Amino acid sequence: MNETLKVVLSLTISGSLVALLLLAFKPLYKSRFRKSWQYYIYLVALLRMLLPYTPEANLIGWLTAPDANPSIQAEPVRPTLHKEEADEPRDATMGVAPKVEEGSVAEEESTGNVVKDVWADVSPYVWVVWLSVAFLLLMYKIIRYFRFSSFLLAERRELAEPEMLEWYRDVYRDMGVRQPVPVYTNWCVRTPMLVGIIRPYIVLPKAGYVKKHCRMMMRHELVHFTRHDILYKWLVQLVVCLHWFNPLVYWMRKEIFKNCELACDETVLTSLGAKEKHRYGDALLASLQKGEPCGNVAFSLSMSEDGKNIKERLESIVRYSRSPLGVRVLSYAFAVALAVGAAFLGAYTEAKPQDFDVLVRRFYEERDLKNFSAIVPQIEEGVVEELLFTTMEDDRIEYFSHIVANYAMSRDLADRMALQAVVRDKDSYFSLLIPYIGITDGLAEILYNMDNYDMFVMLVDGLSDAKREELADRSNHDLATTDYYKVLTEGY
Repeated sequence: MNETLKVVLSLTISGSLVALLLLAFKPLYKSRFRKSWQYYIYLVALLRMLLPYTPEANLIGWLTAPDANPSIQAEPVRPTLHKEEADEPRDATMGVAPKVEEGSVAEEESTGNVVKDVWADVSPYVWVVWLSVAFLLLMYKIIRYFRFSSFLLAERRELAEPEMLEWYRDVYRDMGVRQPVPVYTNWCVRTPMLVGIIRPYIVLPKAGYVKKHCRMMMRHELVHFTRHDILYKWLVQLVVCLHWFNPLVYWMRKEIFKNCELACDETVLTSLGAKEKHRYGDALLASLQKGEPCGNVAFSLSMSEDGKNIKERLESIVRYSRSPLGVRVLSYAFAVALAVGAAFLGAYTEAKPQDFDVLVRRFYEERDLKNFSAIVPQIEEGVVEELLFTTMEDDRIEYFSHIVANYAMSRDLADRMALQAVVRDKDSYFSLLIPYIGITDGLAEILYNMDNYDMFVMLVDGLSDAKREELADRSNHDLATTDYYKVLTEGY
């Protein structure tokens, strides 16, 4: 499986655990903690789904560590020929591994290897499907946003009423906004809204609103602007696109969008008196009576948003009061604990080569052939060479054959090991290395001079024509090498 997809899956697991924790504790904090806290707390889950930050000790790393289940960590690797030999037919007698006996470890692995091979063939398509859907979703949302922005730009007009402009200046000065956003009117919108990321602007309905509500409308939209709520919404949409297969991201999006308006109401109410709070509620009702907001609410911020949450928003206005100090301290402590827990969950990281090197030696010493084979493709060539020497010295051909079958061996390493097999007169080990040998002619010369007929015949099919003719001519003039001449001229 693609490493990036593994990281995404681990991030979606970590983020989902954080989201589930918030869902479990929601009945406890919904009516006690501030709405702003309930709005921003989802950033912990969102960032956990986006950032592959992983501390040294983490849950996901522990679950995916090689020593936890190395057979899952390592992908199945088929025997690999050299690139220039990959398309050449192989002789059935060359490089044959020892016969698998009934009831052996290798036989037990055969069924599992079939499943792994199927998954190895399918996993690249899983990666393509995930990436394609994520890309198409993101493009769809971007195109919708630009179409909506173009629609508003075409119909907007600058706010020209001096009285309303004066009210707007009073509001942004009172809120301490240094660079106020432009304000426009539009016949097509039915509720005030903030639009735009790089150059945001406020759009007010052209008609049908009561002027006494304008101050509240402006204050509400300026709160969205000062808190950069549109950027937050885009962050949510990015997470939805990347983790489109996870149903929890859609629940989080719904909660964040709802809490966005509740938190905005709460912030506005902190600076209003009793009478102004009633006016704010009237303004909210007035904007709702205009109907549902037009356009793409996923990338704009309107005062009414929709009518589904109006009851909860009005109840929050009526019940609004500052949270006690103890409750605020508890909410901060919960947020810190959640953030630390999210960091501890971690994400998938590819194991370091030295980790595999230690494990493969341990599995060899413990005679754990199954996990040994799974780790072999991940280790460095220097360790592979050491293990090949060790298995040959210990005469453990089953481990030697698994290394040869599962590791993409270079020609140089195969040549060195073949020479060691010749020196140690290890015919069966030598046969396993034949498909990977690069100095076939040179080895044949050595074996011919050493009169090692058994190994020599294994190389005959790989000899060059010139070397075959040379050795045939030499063996033809020597009665002691008649068998060599026969195999060189007639085949074996």
